[in-house]
Amino acid sequence: MQNKLFFGTAIGGALFASIVSGLPHQHNQKRAITTEVTFTTVTVANVIVYVDEGGVPVETTTLGLATSIAPTFVESTFSVSSVFEVQPSATEHAIGSGLPVSTPPVVPTSSKEVFASDAQFELTSHILPEPVIPSTSEVKAPSLATSTTSTTSAAPPPPPASYADPKTSEAIAPQPATSAIPEPSYGSLQPSPVSAPQPPNADDRFPIGITYDPFKPGACKTEQEVQNEWEQMKSYGVVRIYGRGCNTIPTAVRLAKANNQRVFAGVWMSTGGDSEDTDTVVKELAEAVRTHAGGDWSVIALVSVENERISNRQFTASHVVDAINRARQALRAAGYTGPVGAVETVPAMIENPMICEASDIALVNVHTFFDSSCKAEDSGKKIEDQVARVRKGCNGKRVVVTEAGWPHQGDANGVAVPSRQNQRAAVDSIKSRFDHDVFLFNAFDSPWKRDWAGSFNAEKYWGIH
Repeated sequence: MQNKLFFGTAIGGALFASIVSGLPHQHNQKRAITTEVTFTTVTVANVIVYVDEGGVPVETTTLGLATSIAPTFVESTFSVSSVFEVQPSATEHAIGSGLPVSTPPVVPTSSKEVFASDAQFELTSHILPEPVIPSTSEVKAPSLATSTTSTTSAAPPPPPASYADPKTSEAIAPQPATSAIPEPSYGSLQPSPVSAPQPPNADDRFPIGITYDPFKPGACKTEQEVQNEWEQMKSYGVVRIYGRGCNTIPTAVRLAKANNQRVFAGVWMSTGGDSEDTDTVVKELAEAVRTHAGGDWSVIALVSVENERISNRQFTASHVVDAINRARQALRAAGYTGPVGAVETVPAMIENPMICEASDIALVNVHTFFDSSCKAEDSGKKIEDQVARVRKGCNGKRVVVTEAGWPHQGDANGVAVPSRQNQRAAVDSIKSRFDHDVFLFNAFDSPWKRDWAGSFNAEKYWGIH
C-alpha cells in the first residue's frame, strides 16, 4: 500500500534537484544537496513529491512560486537520466512556470581600458570583472577640424630601425614587437584625489626655453654627445625633455644644475608599449633631484603628463584630467611644489576646458609652419594670437607655449617654406613677441624620426643648432 507523504518545499526541492542534474533551486531552507553556482536568478514552482514506503516518487504536484536566493558554490555530481541546461537570458522563461526570468547584471571586478576617440572606455571583461569607476569630469570629444598648430614633438624611447607612421604631426616613438596595446599606466586603478591647481603667478615667468631629445637612429646618444649638445643650449633658461628614455632625467637634472638652468620634465603617456608610469617617473625625478641638486626641487621648472594625446585621439579629456591629478599628488608627496599640466594643441585645449581647469598652467604647442598662409616672419604674431585664444578659453589662465619653431629643410606648405633663412626669420619673429614662457622646437635635428603624410618631408629638420 502506498502512503502519500508531504515532505515540504525543502525536501521536494532537493529531490527535484537530483532529477534535473544540478539545476539550481532557490529555497531558503537548509538543503540536503548543495547545487552548482550560477549567475542567473531562476524562478521555479514549489514542489510537493509523494512517495511510497520505499521512498520512490509516485506523484509530483506544484503549489505557488518561490524566488531564488544565491546558491552555495560546491561542486556536486548526480546520476540522472535527463539533463536540463539553464541559459541566462533577459527573455528566458523559468522552467515549468511560464514566467520570464530577470537576469541580474554581472558585477565587474576587473577591466581593461582601451581609449578611443568617441568613447571614454571600452571594457574587455573577464568573469567577475572589476568595476569601472566613472570620471566626475565630462568628456568633450576633440575637434576634427584642421589645426594650424600641428606639432612634431619628440618621443621618448630610442627608436629601432622601423616603426609605424604617426597619426598626427607629432612624431611618436616606435612601438615594440608585441601587438598588444596596454593601457597607459600611472599607478593604482583607483581615481586620484583631486588637488586644486595653483593660481597663475606672473612673477614666475619662464625664460625662453628649448626642447631636447637624446635619441639617434636606433640608439641613445652617448654621454659625451649629450654633454656636447648641452653645451650649445647653455643660453636657454629651461630645457624641455619628454620622458625618461635614455636615462634622460638624471642627465638633464645634472647638466641643468651645473649650468644654472632648469628642467621642464614630462611623463610620456601613450596607449602603446612605450607608455611610462607616472609613479616611476616621479621616483626618478626625486632621485635625480636628491643626487644632483641636493634635494632642491627648484631645478624642475614644471611637469607635463602627456603631449597632444587628446589631439591624436589616444586619450579622453577625463583621462588626462585624472592623470594630472595623480601626477600632482605624487609630485607633492615627493616635495615638488611647481606647476603641473598637460600639453595639447590650441584647438584641443580650448575645446576641453576641463584640462585648463585641472592644470596649473595652460600648456600648448603652436607650430605656424603647418598654417599654409603663414610666412616665417609672421610666426611671432600668429603665435601671439593663438595664445590670446587659449587664455580666453581658459578663463584668463597663464599660457606657456611648449613648442614653437620652423623646419630648415623639407617641402613648402603654401607660403610656409622650409629653409635656414626662414627658420632664423621665424625664431627672430617669435623672440620679438615673446621674452618668456615659450619653448623653441627643437635644439637639434632628429634623424631618427620618420616622415608621414602631413610632415612635408620636414620631420627630421627642426633643429635650430
